[in-house]
Amino acid sequence: MLIDYGVACQLDSAEDRRRTAVGTPYWMAPEVITCNGQQAGGGYDSRCDVWSLGMSAIELAEGRAPLADLHPMRALFQIPRNPPPRLKDELAWSIEFADFVDGCLVKDFRERPFMAEMLEHPFLRAVPDHPSHIKQSLARKIQLMRSTVELRGGSGEVKATAEAETEAKAKAEAVASPAKVRLFPKRIEFGKTHA
Repeated sequence: MLIDYGVACQLDSAEDRRRTAVGTPYWMAPEVITCNGQQAGGGYDSRCDVWSLGMSAIELAEGRAPLADLHPMRALFQIPRNPPPRLKDELAWSIEFADFVDGCLVKDFRERPFMAEMLEHPFLRAVPDHPSHIKQSLARKIQLMRSTVELRGGSGEVKATAEAETEAKAKAEAVASPAKVRLFPKRIEFGKTHA
């Protein structure tokens, strides 16, 4: 779970609205930046967090948030004007993940689902209730890494053993393989496509 409580407040109901904009712009929803002050009942609601979740999902997938190469002030101007960001290579990801990201990044917050709705998305529903196998897999990988890498003195040079080299070759062959294996072979319709 990733949480940033640097600037946080509680919205007690779906009708609650905020009219403040403080924080890192790359993950800010367009309505937070503009505060929709021109509209009756302007402001924004908790769906701005759904946008931030979609931005975080892209960052986790691609290693950088969209517009991260721009100065923060420039990003503030681009986010409300640009179409919603998308994964750069959607085919590299499961259809459910790409649809989840698209569902989070609906530009008009009134059309964007609430977090409770996103919890019902097939991408999240596929996560086991107790994903202990993930912890066990990470522990095995850490142990393998510790047992296959030697640090030489204080020089910082790394020497990999034959076992690590074999694993690296297997990974390289899997990446070079022309056949793509998808986590979910067929698309499960969650909602309409949002542009």
